[in-house]
Amino acid sequence: MSLWLGFSLSSNFYLSFWTSSNSTKSAEYNQFHYLGIYSLLTLAYALCTLVRNATILSRSIHSSKKIHHSMLTSIIRAPINLFFDRVPIGRILNRFSKDLNVADTSLYFSLNGFLNTIFSLLGDIIICMYGGTFYIFPLVLVFFLCSYRIQRRYQALNRELVRLGKIKYCC
Repeated sequence: MSLWLGFSLSSNFYLSFWTSSNSTKSAEYNQFHYLGIYSLLTLAYALCTLVRNATILSRSIHSSKKIHHSMLTSIIRAPINLFFDRVPIGRILNRFSKDLNVADTSLYFSLNGFLNTIFSLLGDIIICMYGGTFYIFPLVLVFFLCSYRIQRRYQALNRELVRLGKIKYCC
């Protein structure tokens, strides 16, 4: 992920350098030289993105297998007189397949989005500190604290809304 972030930032910085360079200042370099270096940086960024996505996909498949194994082990080891007498097999299979479907479909996207957001935020902080001053760091900490408080409130509200959405009303 750090290589992905490095190539992303370096290609953006090089594009900025290329557009700000004068033709009088660098007469020995033509536009194909700048284009070649920018293309190599962009190609390296694309390859890192491919490796990152393949790694996240393989880890999400591994995690999904682990979740399946844990769920199956828990159901098989459940006491017969307490669990299987009260819960019909159809309900167990329905819940099992629904939970695994949610894990399989959302695990990759959630992990990819989380890592992408965290490393993009890290890159933005690096760019702000490079372009500005180090006095922006306390503002980043204040932003993180405010975001954490808002997230905690959102999670509580979201849990309550999901719970209310699952209540079946008869009538």
